[in-house]
Amino acid sequence: MATVSHNISVLNQAVSILSQQVSVLSQQVSVLSATPPGSGSVTSTELSAVSAQAASAISVLSQQVSVLSQQVSVLSQAVSVVSAAVANVSAVSAGGTAVGLQSVVNALSNRISAIPGAGSVNAVAVVGNAQTISATTLANVSGMLASVSAAKLYRLEGYLLFSVPSANVGKFGMTFPAMTRAGAHLWGATSILAGAAASSFSSFYAGEIGIANTGAVAVSVAFGVGNHAMGIDGAFLVSTGGAIQLQAAGSVGTAPIVILPGSYMRVFKLN
Repeated sequence: MATVSHNISVLNQAVSILSQQVSVLSQQVSVLSATPPGSGSVTSTELSAVSAQAASAISVLSQQVSVLSQQVSVLSQAVSVVSAAVANVSAVSAGGTAVGLQSVVNALSNRISAIPGAGSVNAVAVVGNAQTISATTLANVSGMLASVSAAKLYRLEGYLLFSVPSANVGKFGMTFPAMTRAGAHLWGATSILAGAAASSFSSFYAGEIGIANTGAVAVSVAFGVGNHAMGIDGAFLVSTGGAIQLQAAGSVGTAPIVILPGSYMRVFKLN
């Protein structure tokens, strides 16, 4: 604090000295300009040269004054911030509470928490490459994982894009750590894409996941050949930190489920 204040004092003195120099030079130029022509007076060429030099010096000094003034302003702001922090620390040392400092910390924490997935190692999980799942029991979908922290509430949402090269029953679920509260849904439709001819099959499906359903099959649906999409949403009040992991499987090993790029899952920390 003492060093910063000293620096401000020195800079203020420098500004004052430079300002005086600018003033003196300006007066000299004024005197020279007012000197009448005649014997002993400066010539117009001399006056012009002196004026140019003075103007250049004034410009340089003015720039230095401006720079020093900005440095003084920055240092003054730093002193203000540090002074407030010191006051808060002093309050804590005296048995009080650092209200101002804590308010800043709380505000920053709230802003960070408002960012989707803040506080999560993998806030947004995205599948970058196609992957084939031939397993007939649930297996992790690579890339579809989001880490969560203990004692935090998260909103989960996403979409799984996948294809079925040959007709097969697709099974989906998820694993997650211990939860205080948990609820999620996997949902979609087994129908043709919009604009195509009428389909011989068309149905909606949904699977519910509860607090005790980690690793269990939530959806088991017969999918026709082609591309499909499945929605993911839920809310998790975490008891033990860990990861929410999407899983998938088929019913026939020779008819795999192909997870497509563009699939994603993300968490929003709500508290």
